[in-house]
Formats: sequence, C-alpha cells, structure tokens
Amino acid sequence: MDENVKERSDELEPRPISLKEKIAFLSSSQAHAGETVEVRETHMAFVFLAGELAYKMKRPVRLPHLDYSTLAARGRTCGDEVILNRRLAKDVYLGKARLTSSDEGALSIDGEGKTVEWLVKMRRLPEDRMLSACISSGTVKVEQLDLVGSRLGAFYRRALPVAVEPGWYLDRFTRETSSSLEVFAEFDGTGSRGIAVAKAVEHLLQEEPELIGERAVRGRIIEGHGDLRPEHIFLEEPPQIIDCLEFSRELRLVDPFDELGFLGMECAVLGARRIGPFLIQRVAELLHDMPAARQLAFYVAYRATLRARQCLAHLLEPNPRTPKKWLPLAKRYLYEAEEAMSALSSRRPLLWLQPQSSPILQLEGQRDVARGRAQTASMRLFALAQARSLGKTVACSLGCDLSIHEERAFEDGEHKIRALTEVRESDVYVLQALAGSGDSSVNDNLMRLLFFLGACREHGAARVTALVPYLAYSRKDRQTKRNDPVSSRYTAQLFEAVGLDRLVTIDVHNLAAFQNAFRCQAVHLEARSLFVPRIQHLAGDLPVAVLSPDSGGVKRAEGLRRGYEEATGDSAVFGLLEKHRSGGKVTGDLFAGDVEGRAVFIFDDLISTGKTVLRAARASRKRGALMVVAMATHGLFGTGSEEMLRDSALDAVLVTNTLPSAERRAKDLPRDRLEILDIAPLLAGVIERLHLGEPISDLAGLDD
Repeated sequence: MDENVKERSDELEPRPISLKEKIAFLSSSQAHAGETVEVRETHMAFVFLAGELAYKMKRPVRLPHLDYSTLAARGRTCGDEVILNRRLAKDVYLGKARLTSSDEGALSIDGEGKTVEWLVKMRRLPEDRMLSACISSGTVKVEQLDLVGSRLGAFYRRALPVAVEPGWYLDRFTRETSSSLEVFAEFDGTGSRGIAVAKAVEHLLQEEPELIGERAVRGRIIEGHGDLRPEHIFLEEPPQIIDCLEFSRELRLVDPFDELGFLGMECAVLGARRIGPFLIQRVAELLHDMPAARQLAFYVAYRATLRARQCLAHLLEPNPRTPKKWLPLAKRYLYEAEEAMSALSSRRPLLWLQPQSSPILQLEGQRDVARGRAQTASMRLFALAQARSLGKTVACSLGCDLSIHEERAFEDGEHKIRALTEVRESDVYVLQALAGSGDSSVNDNLMRLLFFLGACREHGAARVTALVPYLAYSRKDRQTKRNDPVSSRYTAQLFEAVGLDRLVTIDVHNLAAFQNAFRCQAVHLEARSLFVPRIQHLAGDLPVAVLSPDSGGVKRAEGLRRGYEEATGDSAVFGLLEKHRSGGKVTGDLFAGDVEGRAVFIFDDLISTGKTVLRAARASRKRGALMVVAMATHGLFGTGSEEMLRDSALDAVLVTNTLPSAERRAKDLPRDRLEILDIAPLLAGVIERLHLGEPISDLAGLDD
C-alpha cells in the first residue's frame, strides 16, 4: 500500500482527536522523550521545538490561496514542504512524521496505530544564527553574506527557466494589487497612504507593462523560494534557507531579483540597508544577469505594498494575535513602498538598492548601475588610526574602499598626517574617534583630525565632512562656576577654523548646546533604533520600563521608550532617577516610575566610570525589577568601570562601537555581559545620503 492510499485509509475511521488535544500532546515533554518543549505559532502552523528537533503541524484551515482542511491535504502539503525545502536546506528537513493514535487512544509520534495528523520533522536550528537575529545583534559578517549569496546564486543558476506569458506574469501583480486596495479601503489614515501607493503601482503596470513583462519575455522566471525573508535564513556553514512557500507553485514562479529585492527590503526594515545590494550584486555576478534599476525599484514597491496589506489584514481578523504590532509595521512597509515609488516616478535608482562597486560583466541595466557608480566616484572616505576598525566596517557597508593616508608621530610628541589619495574636487569624509587610548590622548586625536581636515581643505577638496561619532568636550557646554570654560563651543570654533563644511556626530550629551555651538552644518544622529530590537529580544515576555538615570537624559530615554512602543506595539513605562552632582559627590533619592516585576532598560548617552548607571541599577533592583540592563551609545569605560561591568545588579550592558575602548573591554568579558552593537550601517547611511543630497531627517530622529 503506497503512502497516498495509506493517508486515505487513515482518514476513513480516524479517532476523533481534537486540535486542542494534538497541541497539548505535542507541547508535552512526554511526546519528545522528556525534552522541554517550546511552542511557536504562525498564521498557518504550530511549531514544537524539543531538544535537537522541531516538528511543524499545519492548522486545519481553508483560505483563498490554500486548503489544509483535510488530513490528506495536510499530508500532501507536508510532503511537498520537505521536498521543496531540501533544495536549500537538505540537512534540516528530515522528512514527514505521523502523529498516531493507538486503539486505546494514546498519542505518539511515529507510533503504532492510525495516523491522526501529519508533521514536518526538522533539525532544530539555533535561533541566534537567524539572519534577523544577527541584524538585531549587529553580528552579521561579510563572509556570511557572501556564503548566502553564493548559495542563492547556485540555486537560481540550477533552476530551469519557466516559460510564462508576459500577460499572465503582469496579471498576477495586478490581482494582488487590487486585493491590497480592498484591504487599505478598510482603514483611515494609514489606509489612505496604502491606497496612494497601490494605485501608483497599478498605474505603472498599466502604463509601462514592458518594465516587468520584459523579464518574462527574456526567460528570467524560475521556480524560486517564494518567501525569502531574514527570519528564514540561518547563518550556518553552509547557510540554511528554510520555509519556502510550499502551498502554491504559481507564487513560487518569480524573477530571482524579485525575491532578492524582497529580502533586501525586509533587511532594510530591520535597519540593515546594505545587505540587499550586497546579495543582489553577488547573485548578479553568478548569473551574469542584472535587471534595470527601475525594475528592482518596482519589485520593492510592490513587495512592500503587499507586506503592508498583510499587516493590516491581521487587524481584520475576529481575534488578531498581537494586535498592537501590525499598524506600526504596516507604516514601516509603506515608507519603503513610498521611497521605491518616488525613485520610479523620478526615474532614478532606488538609493539603498544600488550596488556601489562591482566586477559585474556587461549586463542589461548596466547604464543604471554605471550612473550609481558615477555618483560615488568623487567620494573619499578616510578613517584615522583611532577609528580604523570602525572605518573598515563603514566602508564595507558602503561597498567602497577606505582612502589611503599617512600618520607619523615624532619623538617630541608632534604629529604629521596627510592624504595619499587625491582629494582635489572630491567630497571628503573623515572618521575619527575622539577619546584617549593607550599612548594617544583625546587631545592628540583631536589635533590629528584638525590637521587632516585643514590639509584636505587646503588641497582643493570640494567639501570636507568630519565624522565624529563621539564628540569630545561636548559635556562641558555651560558655565557652572566662576571663570568656567565652555569647552564645547571652543571645540566647535577649532573645527570651523580649519575650514570644515560639516560635522556629523551621534547622541551628544546636550543636543541644544551642540546645535548652538557650531556655525557650520552640524548633523546629529540618534542610535536608539539599534537598541529597540535588543530590548524586545532581552525582555522576552516581561513588561518593559525605560529609565533615565538623571534628569538630563529624560528626552533621550523617552525617545527610546516611544521608539520601542512604535516598533513593537507593546507599551512601556518611563522611569527617572534624581541625580545631583556637587564637589564630585552624587546625591538624590527620588525615583519616579513603577519598575516592579519589569525588565528595566537604563538608557544614557555614555558610560564612563559607570557609577551613574550602577546607581540606577541598584535602585531598580531595590524596587522589584526582575531584569536590569544598562544601554548607552558610547562606551568610554574609564577608571572605575570594572565594578559596574561585573556588578550583579546588572544583567547586561549594551553599547555601540563608536569608540575602540568598548571593543577592548569586551574582550575581557563574556559576550552576554557586554554586547557591542554595530553603528557602521547608520554612519554609512548618512554618508550616502549626504553625498547624494538625500534627506536624513529619519536618521536624525526628526519629524517630517
């Protein structure tokens, strides 16, 4: 008896096992040889994680695009899922498994008795290697992305072209866009934005059918993955790419660059805007194929519109899960769709989607790629010695090389520094870390930067921008005692004296004082978007509180709290600890905010000795906080910080890599104790936009 016949016979006289009973059994350790079980729910399945294995059970649902209402249908789909996913994750998909019921009604996996449900049996993958998780933790490496690109490129190269009529291909986009319009019509505000974008997509399909139909004419359609998202990619060796769209071959018939644009857009929503271009470039090299820039932009606009629709559709369900999540996420997708449609209407490349450098052969769309390269041809990025490590990462994010320069120190303590790459008529960006380290003081690093900026200006640079993630002397921004200096203003005057056009920094101590100190353009960036995903990950199911350790950081911490709520749809309370400093002593006992039973995230601009955050951590523990994490943009970690880093009042400390001191300190501590988030994508994004004259208000935390 073959398997299909067995499935049909099993359905004839099944023991009436309810869905609730199946879930209860598969959620128990009894089903998995005593292993602890974690359960994940998706829109169409339940996933049971136990030990080294994972089992997926389909929901018995019938939807317009799929039918899982019968046992036989679920059995066939489980088989299809195993076969299709083995194309990109052969070692993960172990096969189909049976949930069986004995004559006595006892349930078991692959036991004796009748089949009452079909399961997909998989090897359990480490969640911290999921691409989306690695983006959140800032641990994605170029070598890993290269492996992902190589695997996808090989997969697409093996796939046989599928002959489809251009009209059929276009009609699929049109049908889905019409469905999007119907969903958007149910919502005010956000729905109006969705309608505008969807109508723009619809208009483009009507007015320029050759834009997309041309890919079908050229035979570029293959049977792909169908749902290529960051949460479906695991950065193992080799990379494992799971959860393809198994229920519809029609939806798996795609242009590979449609899928890659979708993946790039999803990474951009998570804050990693350079992953998409990198993978597109890698696959293009392997396929000897590259669609025109406007075709890529259309794919992104369409996919982002579709994802916004799917988010809002959840809110139309009778009892939606996580209802607060969907509206903010829909807005984020609509922003990406609007950006892509803007690029299409202005007939320019979608900025973040364009590869910056490439050994691509002469491909279709080469004129658009060449135009994108010309825009960066006159840019020079220098990273001085103290910022060399961060500079390499920024250059990688931009897809360019660091420009060459020379630094020399003389026995008498003086310095010489000069560019070895021609800077005349160039748009010059200079990265430097303004903090002391080893035998190089903060003043040494400041003078090196000033000398280099002045030399670039003197030798004909068209524009000179200083990238100073941590701005030294910014804390001394006012007079508090007789004859006090205002060091922040004097530092600004030094920069202006050497002919600086623009200075970029991140999370200064006092934003108003910073903006008032400079007469040249001063760009202030906020790093809070890096911390929001980590709050969500670390807090788990605990309610969240965001705490400012002093009154000066209230606006900064409140901004993080709002950002968390907007990104997740979950509420968070705000807290404040009173602090007064006089004669080197810190006082103040007022604590505002309810932190009992919560995960508390203390947020400040910098951590130096760590006394301020440690004081706040101990106060939070005293008031019943279950978890306390300190977060700051800049990790100076000066004398005395060792006590804070090892104190049990804190569960973890998170900083960015604006300063090399953070990475040096992290070498001596467990990774889960001190975590370093990567600021490079933020810096790369602002460099790119400034160079091309694009707006940066969203990076600067400014409202439109």
